[in-house]
Amino acid sequence: AMCGIGDWITGVLEKDGAPVGSVIPKEGGIQFTESYSIGKGSDKAEIVNKFIQYMLSPAGQVKSAQMAAYPGFCVTKGGRAALIEADPKEAMRSHQMGGMSNDPITLINEGRIHYRDIPKQQSLEDWNDYWSEYKNS
Repeated sequence: AMCGIGDWITGVLEKDGAPVGSVIPKEGGIQFTESYSIGKGSDKAEIVNKFIQYMLSPAGQVKSAQMAAYPGFCVTKGGRAALIEADPKEAMRSHQMGGMSNDPITLINEGRIHYRDIPKQQSLEDWNDYWSEYKNS
């Protein structure tokens, strides 16, 4: 399971009254996605599975979208409909309504938002080099 993390930083600032907003250029952008996972051998797999099911439910999606920090996008049709009903202001702010210019579902369908590729078998040295470059940029 995963939740789409969108314009969280501008979302937090906007909710605090800052005159900012998110823009996706015509060239597109990369989506940052967080995943819910059950660790192999976990003795809490059953409760974690229930949590994941909740987070994918309409109520969980609304809760994720309304978080004070890191507000997420609703990734299910039911979640999106529930957000529009429960909190139309947040649905409007985050463009989670059909027909809006920055509607995340439309942007994905148009190919303007790309899923970030998952790292594959990099050495620790490669990770350290990347991290050093990132910190120093």
